[in-house]
Amino acid sequence: DGYEHAPRRRASDDDDDEPRTMGDADEDEDDARRMRSLNLDEAFEPVTSPVMRLKRAWVRERLAPEMMTHEGALVDGVKRAVEAQERALTKRAEARAERGGGAEDASEKLMDNVMWVEVNRIKYLLREYMRTRLRKIEAHAFYFILTEEGREAGRERLSEAEQKYVVEYATAVSEHYENVLKELPEQYREAMKEFATDDERESAMISKPNTDSFVFFRFREDVVNFTTGEDDEGNTDSVDLKRGAILLAKYSIFKDLLHTDPPKAELV
Repeated sequence: DGYEHAPRRRASDDDDDEPRTMGDADEDEDDARRMRSLNLDEAFEPVTSPVMRLKRAWVRERLAPEMMTHEGALVDGVKRAVEAQERALTKRAEARAERGGGAEDASEKLMDNVMWVEVNRIKYLLREYMRTRLRKIEAHAFYFILTEEGREAGRERLSEAEQKYVVEYATAVSEHYENVLKELPEQYREAMKEFATDDERESAMISKPNTDSFVFFRFREDVVNFTTGEDDEGNTDSVDLKRGAILLAKYSIFKDLLHTDPPKAELV
């Protein structure tokens, strides 16, 4: 059915026909209460923190097989905050140098060193977010250029700089292939025709995101009667999703839950 559930633990096979007791119902209710009170953000910073949002965007981009929407406003805001903090730390260091140092300066320097570690951590997140996107753009460059589906995805999810980059990258790769093919025997020079611009023919050589790959979803809220598709007989399959549950499934089945506001699911 495209997704896999972890097997439920049971005491023994002989328990299958046992009637449910009031104690069983109480245990289920206790489990439900614990799940509702579960802090899904305990590994992250406060929800209002731009750094937490950047971290989530990086994790989502790294785990999703397709390009996610570029978080331009978030990235620009974090960059401005980092630059402002760097200027403030530099000014304090210059002021300490002019004063010649002292006990208070030593304490301030220690705190500033801690702040520099945090600044560098955030800069690492920024770089990794952009590098992850660039790797995916380069892997599927011809998909964004030569297919209608890819062009639409590029317009919706790539920044202006990324759209310009994918065109320049695809052009450079094409020119490189052509230069190499010129040196090959004539019977091998037709290889570039695989990258035809005919929208009605998808080339096997054009790499595209595999949205049927399996990923881990964690659901951030209850979703009742979620439609997962149709079976071989044309019947609609549906499933109830519980908050906090982690499920290994095809990306294509639950990907729409990643794009709700707020997201009903996340990748882990």
